Amino acid sequence: MQSEIEQMQQFRLGYRLYHQGDFEGALQYFRRVIEMNDTHFNIQNVDPLYLSYYGVALAIAKKDTRNGKKLCEKAMRNGVSNPEVFLNLGRVYEELRDFRKAAETYRRGYRIHKKNDVLLESLQRVSPRGRSIIPFLPRDSFVNKYMGKLIKRIFGRSSL
Repeated sequence: MQSEIEQMQQFRLGYRLYHQGDFEGALQYFRRVIEMNDTHFNIQNVDPLYLSYYGVALAIAKKDTRNGKKLCEKAMRNGVSNPEVFLNLGRVYEELRDFRKAAETYRRGYRIHKKNDVLLESLQRVSPRGRSIIPFLPRDSFVNKYMGKLIKRIFGRSSL
């Protein structure tokens, strides 16, 4: 097994490319990190963070959502202490257009990692909105917006 420092360097390069939107380039670095752990591509010994980034990059870059989801789920079983593992599995669900599961994943992560704003933002982005208070008026009408705020303040929810 190659040094952890070399793995971390490869991961950081992939991480930078991933966050710049170069998923193909990131995938190459993440794959190298995984391969450094074992010549037989044994994912049992791989850091869950590395595995989850490899999975999400695979899902986005290669549209291999089936294997990307499996890798992220495996990472989730071993890496619940890292909020990025939840984010990556949620992103794979978004690639699958399964926004309900994405929301569940973000919600579960946010329950554990309450201070993670990115999990909260992701949850809010994919969560279905409640129905309008007054359905025959447009959702963004003055009356609907302020009635919704009032009801949420009183009852703690946005619809009746």
